[in-house]
This record gives sequence, C-alpha cells and structure tokens, in this order.
Amino acid sequence: MTAVVAGGLLLIGCSTTKTGKPSGPTGSSGQSGSSSPISTNSSGSGSGNLSKTFDPPLVFDKQPVAELSGDVLGSSTDGINNYYRSTLDGTVIYTVTGDSMSAIDVETGQPKWNVPVDRAETMNSHVAAPALVDGKVYAVFETTIPGKGTTPEQPAITVVVADAASGQAAAPIQIPTPDADPAGALASRGATKVYGVSGNLVAINRGAATFGVNVDTKSLAWRRKNFITRAVIDDVVIGLDTKPVPDDGSDRVLGLRIADGKQAWAASERSPGVQVASAGPHLVVVDTEKSVDFLSAADGTIRGKLPPTVSTPLLGGTWCSYDDRSITVCKGTYRMIGIDPNAPGKPKWEIKDGGAREVPEVSAVFHGAIYGKTSNGPIVLDALTGADKPDSPVLVPTFVNEHVGIGGADGGGAGAFAPIK
Repeated sequence: MTAVVAGGLLLIGCSTTKTGKPSGPTGSSGQSGSSSPISTNSSGSGSGNLSKTFDPPLVFDKQPVAELSGDVLGSSTDGINNYYRSTLDGTVIYTVTGDSMSAIDVETGQPKWNVPVDRAETMNSHVAAPALVDGKVYAVFETTIPGKGTTPEQPAITVVVADAASGQAAAPIQIPTPDADPAGALASRGATKVYGVSGNLVAINRGAATFGVNVDTKSLAWRRKNFITRAVIDDVVIGLDTKPVPDDGSDRVLGLRIADGKQAWAASERSPGVQVASAGPHLVVVDTEKSVDFLSAADGTIRGKLPPTVSTPLLGGTWCSYDDRSITVCKGTYRMIGIDPNAPGKPKWEIKDGGAREVPEVSAVFHGAIYGKTSNGPIVLDALTGADKPDSPVLVPTFVNEHVGIGGADGGGAGAFAPIK
C-alpha cells in the first residue's frame, strides 16, 4: 500500500506552500493550510465534546473543546515554501517538533504519547508533518553523524516509526545523506519529510535529494541526487529533477519507482521554475512558464490542460488540493477554480479577481467544503459549485475533518473546535 502524505501540501509556482505562509489547505489527512492561524471569538476551554460528527462541518462552536499546544500549528520552511508539522486523523493529531514526535488527543488537549529523537538539530527548520499509514506513524528528522578523527561530521536523516495507538517505537534508523546538500541554494531544496510508504520502503526527501529507506533492514535502498520529491502516488515518487541532462538551467518533472528509484516517466515540458504537486487520485498538476497541465501519476501522460484564459492567471503560485471525495480546488494569485479530477481540463466553476466576488484565502478543503476567509470574515464554500454557504463557520480551520476543526485560539496557541452544524 502506498500512502500519499501531504502534511504540507506544496503549492505550485512561486509562492506556500505559500510564500510566508504554511502550505496548501488541509483535510482529514492533515494537508496543510494556506493561511496563518486565525483568532476566533473563543476564550478558554468549552464544555462540549467531539462525539457528534458533521460531514462536512459547516459551523463550529465559538469556544474550543480543548486548548492545544501551539506546536500543532507549527510550520517549517525551506526558504521558499512552508509546511505544516501535523497530521490530523480522527480526534488525534500527530505532530513533529525539532526533537520529538507526539500524538495529542484533541478532545482533551492531553498527549497520548511522545517519542524523543536523539541528535536532532536544534533548529530542525525543514521537518514536516508525519505520515500515518496502516496504523503506524512515520517521521523523519535532520540529524548529524558526529565526526571522528580526521572524518568530519556529516548530515543524516533519522527515521522514526511508531505504533499510532500506543507510541511504541522501533529503534530509530539513522542514515547519512551527503547528497542532501542542506547548505545549498534555498531555491533548490525541499522539506525534510516522509512523502510515501509502500510495504517496507519509505520515500523521504531532505534538501535537494530523495532517499528510499528500507525500514525492515534499516538501510538505504536507493538515493537520487538533485531530485526534490513533491508527492508519492501509485507507488511513483514524483518530483523535480533540478539538474537534468543536458543541464540548461531548466527543471523537469520526473516519476521514479518507489521500489528502486529508477525513472518511470518524464514530463515532456521543461522550464525554469517548473513545479509539481498532487492534485487528486492518480493525478498531479504541473505548473510551467507556459501552461498548467494535469498528468497521470502512474505514467506521466497528459490528462488535461487548463485553457489559456484560465491557466495564465494561475501561474506563479498555483496550488491544487483534493477534498478526499470528488473535487479538486486550484487557486492562483488571481483566480480559484474547481475541477473534476477525472476530467481536469475543464473547470466546473471559477472565482476571479476583479469579478463580482472576492477570491478568498483558503485554509482547508474537505469533503465538498472549502474553508477560508475574505475581508468579510470566515467563509465556507461549496466545493462542487463554488457557491457561498449561508452561515459563517466562525472558525478558519487549519486542519479539519468530520469530528473537529483545529485553528488558532484567542491568546495564542491552538484550539480544537467542535462542529455544531
């Protein structure tokens, strides 16, 4: 089984995953949100609980059920893109910090377990959200292997795998990563993140390199230098080849087999600043200087192109987020559209700058609902039609599912808010 992990959905183009903000919208999988935490009218802990579910939730209580550590809304940066550090599943949120991985019961705000990590760098500023796959939580940390004698210290990754329910963890796996180039150009690096798991193989990015780690043998199965992973879909590791041959200064999008790291396909379009990210089941979106293309994750074939009148305003900051049900929402600097991931070349609806409606900031997309805000406050849109829902959601959630919305609370920190409609 392959897990697509988006604890920081990378936003396409020149902006966060969005520049200066945590990356793309979050759903139940913990895909990260587009805006900084928004304060609500809550004060202190509420007396409610999370036993009643709404799918999707449209309105949240004004007071949180529990106050949470501000770490759950923490984010990391690679200098260009930002990534959240948490993954929400049911009523538990899994969070990584600079030196630990933990599970928090959002209904009580109390930790269920915590796994510390030795030799994690004190400023682990690139680490991103953990992956939750088949009852296990996978996280990766930037660490160092100490120097000895004439051998200098070297960068490494430490992989931690824990049982999601108990926190029982196997011995951590530390692997040297000299090809990661952590001190390289900021524009040529990515998150330190577990992007996908298939059997005993874990696909990990650090800096400007990708590593396939066998968690059973605790060894490096393969590595790819100058390759920045952005998604794992259908057992294909999809990302950017930053030094293609011949190297003409442009980047190209490649798919690598997770089993051995060998090339499965290459996108035909190459350009400086090309970007790629997940856009739904079996689908990736590629943003180039010329167009916005949707490709099959399995073989790289083009499944749709946005028309020039739609794609052009989306360039330079396009991201797409699947609602985990039937619709993908794409947003650029001046336009937002909804697409059917089975027919991605024809938008179902759009909101554009300068039109009759304000293009919202989006924080989450989940099960037919788009959460965010405009100058008028928090909003929820129907993801199938783009229409406004009638009631204010009260909260601008960073993470959301049918049980709970997680967002900023008054006085700082975070809160877990129960849906009431």
